[in-house]
Amino acid sequence: MLQSLLSDYPELARALSALEAFDHDALSERPVCVAALGLYNGGKSTLLNALTDQIEAEYFPTACVRETRTAKILHLPTHDVMDTPGIDAQDEDDAHTFASIVKADVLLMVHNLRLGELDAQALDYLAKIQKQSTEPLHERLLCVLTHAEGKRAEFTSLIEMINAQLHHISGKAAPIFLVSSTIYLQGRREGQQAFIQASGIPVLQSTLARRISELQQTLTTVRAKKRQTVVAQVYERVTQAMQSETQQKHHLQRSLAEKLQRANENSAQLLRSLQGG
Repeated sequence: MLQSLLSDYPELARALSALEAFDHDALSERPVCVAALGLYNGGKSTLLNALTDQIEAEYFPTACVRETRTAKILHLPTHDVMDTPGIDAQDEDDAHTFASIVKADVLLMVHNLRLGELDAQALDYLAKIQKQSTEPLHERLLCVLTHAEGKRAEFTSLIEMINAQLHHISGKAAPIFLVSSTIYLQGRREGQQAFIQASGIPVLQSTLARRISELQQTLTTVRAKKRQTVVAQVYERVTQAMQSETQQKHHLQRSLAEKLQRANENSAQLLRSLQGG
């Protein structure tokens, strides 16, 4: 029956093809992406290995020399995680890396506490992201301060300065997390839960999981609305096509009826003429 309808109504076939194409594109849409950025040697790769449980076999290489020269992505079931070269690296693929960062859904600004407040290069980079992005920076940014081996009170004044810097760039303060990948890795290897909790990593993991879940729900809602719009457009196109075809049929029927009527009238007139003669 469907094939018959598709044969009778070509517009229906085209509309269904458009809907199938939308569903295919929706399935292939990129997942939520979490990107880490910051200066070289800020602890990005080590942090991402800890967050993604890549402890023994490091997915994101760490070494005394710079390892990350291009953006590297780990594909997880729920999201992607992207490590990037240091924003001071000046690599050949800087433009491509920056474009990927701009598109990321969550930005981890990773900064080594030992270096003090954010430097001008990091702030300029964040300002550049803000300028090129369609989404507000403060809605995507999480500031992660690494090498926080000490009590939080020791870093209070530094945290306040960094908070003010971020507020100046994005217009709002960003959540700040103090972490120590060193303490976390020690806790994992020695089975010391107290070290793991003290590292600050579990709190960041929990925040990321919640943020990713919210983003996935938002994306699902947006895709559902887009599909609803496409379905409405399909319905409208098919209805218009069917109405047009119905009108054409009525026009043909009316035209045929008029021709038959004229033919009958001509026949009747011819018959009268013959009878009169």
